[in-house]
Amino acid sequence: MSSRFFSLLPILAVAFVSGLFCSVVALSEPGQALATELTGTVIQEGAVISNARVTVKNQDTGLTRTTTTDDGGRYRLSGLPPGTYTITCEVSGFQTWKSTSVRLGVGASMTLDIDLGVQPIVSEPVMGEIRGTVLENNGKPVAGARVEIKTGDEYSYHEKTDSEGAYSRAGLTPGLYTIYVEADGFLPSTKKVSLGKRSTKKVDFKLRRK
Repeated sequence: MSSRFFSLLPILAVAFVSGLFCSVVALSEPGQALATELTGTVIQEGAVISNARVTVKNQDTGLTRTTTTDDGGRYRLSGLPPGTYTITCEVSGFQTWKSTSVRLGVGASMTLDIDLGVQPIVSEPVMGEIRGTVLENNGKPVAGARVEIKTGDEYSYHEKTDSEGAYSRAGLTPGLYTIYVEADGFLPSTKKVSLGKRSTKKVDFKLRRK
């Protein structure tokens, strides 16, 4: 065997180890092996429901992801960390569908079809609305403030204020709500409000700078 071959051995060994290391790193890249996907179709009495709002919430971390169904009633949520989730489905005019303790495994792809079943339609006039403005102490509107409207059962709706500092959330069932507002550079603020049938509650906030 030639001396040239032996002189190449250290180079070949380094190349082999480097390639092996890169392969291990690629396999262990965060999110690639752990990512979980949830897909399904929303139906009601055999008909597909478009524009249904499907939300998943990780019971351990509080991570929340939301999507809406397409014209075929299909939804898809990708890149979800493994864990136990609460899944809700909201459709205008219908009672909210909810399933708890849905387990998503490591690197798994799960299909969960949501059947709203035969349920009474909630008359829209019964539903209420919460709206308001988020301002600085000097009266200047705070645009892009994050508004969380939380129900008594810990389900959350998320809104953002517009350029005038205004926010609104319609289609809310009667009950007690906690409204939490935060914005970059300001101290957060919280208020509670009781929402009745066919009512609109105006809840305004004035935030103080940090």
